Amino acid sequence: EGSHGEAVDNDILNLIQSLEERGIPFQIFSYKNWSNFSAYSICSSVCLKAGGLPFSVSGSEVIESNTPIIVGLDKSHNRDKKISTFSMVILNSDGVILHKDKWFTQLDETFRDEDTDKAVKILRNFLIEARLEDRSIIVLRDGRMFKNESLEPWKNLNKKNNLTYLEIVKNPAP
Repeated sequence: EGSHGEAVDNDILNLIQSLEERGIPFQIFSYKNWSNFSAYSICSSVCLKAGGLPFSVSGSEVIESNTPIIVGLDKSHNRDKKISTFSMVILNSDGVILHKDKWFTQLDETFRDEDTDKAVKILRNFLIEARLEDRSIIVLRDGRMFKNESLEPWKNLNKKNNLTYLEIVKNPAP
């Protein structure tokens, strides 16, 4: 119930904490604007988190040529607490979630080297454990890089010709 910015019921907060502690994927949404804004994106997200595959991308030479690993990166913000959350998700080329992680960081849109270093280490360890070191990597970064950002940490993956870094800028147009 409710809208963005309104207080969440304590029972729901306790449920969220319990799900996070157990590593169980979940999706937060409100019924208030269900039909106008969130129904379609929420449904596919819930399907993926439950282990389903609501769609499969095909026709792209990049994706089909070597079945890359896709890494999504984003920052979300809690302006009241003056902190941001750096999030990463690792997917296969069908969009199935293979690994996810998040941590608190400085409040702004900048992807600092220390956060990128951490993401690279998590990705490298995942690739080794999953025996996927030979796969190419496509990094989808939500937003644009700022002048004080660097791609240097990505060199630590040793993917010289097998790493694509894409900035996904949504405003004013995708």
